[in-house]
Amino acid sequence: PLAGFFADTIFRPLLIVFCFALAAMAGDAEARFAELIWLLAVGFAVIAAAQFAWVLRAARQVPAAAPVVVAPAVVAPVPQERPVPGPPPAEPARLEPAQAAEPPRQIARQSISLKSHMTGLSQVVWLQRANGRVNQVIEVTPGGRYDPDHLTVLALEPMVVQISGGLYDREFERVSAWAMNNRDLIDDFWDGKIDSFEEVASRVKKVPAPGWR
Repeated sequence: PLAGFFADTIFRPLLIVFCFALAAMAGDAEARFAELIWLLAVGFAVIAAAQFAWVLRAARQVPAAAPVVVAPAVVAPVPQERPVPGPPPAEPARLEPAQAAEPPRQIARQSISLKSHMTGLSQVVWLQRANGRVNQVIEVTPGGRYDPDHLTVLALEPMVVQISGGLYDREFERVSAWAMNNRDLIDDFWDGKIDSFEEVASRVKKVPAPGWR
């Protein structure tokens, strides 16, 4: 590194200045230029030769590198994995006694109410037991509470007739249509052939659409 440093920063710049000074002493301009070229060529060659000799001398003084000794690779023993214990055997399933199905709700009263979501009517229909009566009837109330003051009684034989109450014509037509569509359910409940509310709920039909015959 020092040889290149001195050659490039000291000797070559001084050589150029020295060559310009010698070339200035020549006769004409052409002679000066030719002398400048030769002086620069010879000077650069001398400096390059000196730099090469310096580098060669410094390279011979570098000691030879020691051989690299590669240590044999040591392979560590692989630890043996311990067997993972498996899950404990599953216990046999216990057979539980089947729970008894919930018994159907028995109808103890002599009437049962069918709300609007079951019939499609705006009123509540009350199915009746015969209880010794001959003329088959159903009852209708505006709400879910059995209120005799707002009760409408409808006879079904020989046709649907309003015995008491105050249903408007349009309401009477819809209740009559529902009664005709559910006549089998009304007859079986009247005769005591139906004992559970679940059977009533499974058989009840909603009021037919207007124009039904």
